[in-house]
Amino acid sequence: MKWLNLAGLAVLGVCTVSIPLTAAIVLSTTGASDILSIGGMTPEHHHETPANAVSDIRCVAGRGYYALTFDGGPLPANTRQLVGALAKARAVATFFDPGERAAARQDLVELQRSVGQVANEGYTVGNMARVSQARRYQELQGGAKVLDYPNVFFRPSLGDTSSAVEADA
Repeated sequence: MKWLNLAGLAVLGVCTVSIPLTAAIVLSTTGASDILSIGGMTPEHHHETPANAVSDIRCVAGRGYYALTFDGGPLPANTRQLVGALAKARAVATFFDPGERAAARQDLVELQRSVGQVANEGYTVGNMARVSQARRYQELQGGAKVLDYPNVFFRPSLGDTSSAVEADA
């Protein structure tokens, strides 16, 4: 009887470990997984609210209002030049950065902050309207964590949105 109980527990243990592990491996190799793996994302800096951060570097529009926004950065090929041009013009911009790119180039994110605010474009560059709600939450939270809270604005990559994306954001 004792051996039967031990054998049953052993089978149960193997099933609870190997089946989910096998499913995860199969999903990751087929690309069918809807789970975003972000890793450790503890913000290194805490930034003041974007409105306060840019309040002393605003330019004054002669007529009407305008907003300069840039998506998909920071990119080593053009971020420094873009920030330099904005600084020379005393212009303020909002940079919508994917968290994945921002995590890889925190130096460029800090440079962007010198002429404006950095906002959330999700964690990866993907279509937010085509993923599950759980994945959208992971994307939004992942991007926000990498960029440090608070993030006032969100813009989905490539403008791919839906009523569900807007509600979740």
